[in-house]
Amino acid sequence: SQGPDYSYNWSASQGGIILSGESTLNPTVGGTGLYTILVTNNFNGCTRSDTVSVAINTQNPNAVVAPPPILTCTANSVTLNGGNSTPTGVLSYQWSTLNGTIQSGQNSPSAVVSAAGEYTLVVTNTVNGCTDSQTVIVVPDNSIPVVTAVAQGIITCSVGQVIINGAGSSSGPNFNYQWSTGNGVILSGANSIQATAGAPGQYTLIVTNTTNNCTATFNLEVPSDLVNPVAEPGADRILDCSSPTLTLDGSNSSQGANFIYQWTAGNGGNIVSGSNTLSPVIDAPGAYALLVTNTSNGCSSTATTN
Repeated sequence: SQGPDYSYNWSASQGGIILSGESTLNPTVGGTGLYTILVTNNFNGCTRSDTVSVAINTQNPNAVVAPPPILTCTANSVTLNGGNSTPTGVLSYQWSTLNGTIQSGQNSPSAVVSAAGEYTLVVTNTVNGCTDSQTVIVVPDNSIPVVTAVAQGIITCSVGQVIINGAGSSSGPNFNYQWSTGNGVILSGANSIQATAGAPGQYTLIVTNTTNNCTATFNLEVPSDLVNPVAEPGADRILDCSSPTLTLDGSNSSQGANFIYQWTAGNGGNIVSGSNTLSPVIDAPGAYALLVTNTSNGCSSTATTN
């Protein structure tokens, strides 16, 4: 009952505490217990009472964040999962960070973050307003592997393949290797730290750390020396009765300590001496071929005089 003819008086028992408003319809209380209101009709002195029990609900929720994934070269954002927080169904969520970046889900159980740093989830029990929090640290693993390689030789006329070796690169069970080339030839070992190149050109080694998917690339050139020497046996000559022998002249051929010479005779020709020099002596008409070989690269050239 309400009105100017009524007065009110609250009393507490079993641990109850009335802080203020004991003579109003809406007192403030500060403890669990029984609270009784006595309503008096001031006009006729009649009274009526009723009792209410005040209980306590200060149970904190439990904030639970799963161990965060690691940021890697391919996983540049990760999801923080607080979905196992309890009690289920009566919680609100709030993510915050000191030095990271929250991309989405700031007010949901799961947040997507894109930077290393410290992240905190505060869960609030919407029934009693109590809160709990948990902080996790997102760490990066974006270390780039070491990659280096060398060509162990050059391609020549006598050496048709060389080893391309990445032995100075990162190694271990968590590293993969991939060789490629745009203008060369990989004969073997394309997926190993050491490969065999069958032609000059540019070769690329990519090393991948399978733990964090970070890669590193190294380019190297496989050189070559495929230059043929010059074979010049001289102009055609005439062998007659006044000149029973002739000395051939290959002096315009390539010369040096790394060149060797070999003359051969055909069509009835005959070499008297000097078949391994630039000036052999012959005594019969025929075809004379000069083979010049560069011992440095194995390349050779042949030319014939008659």
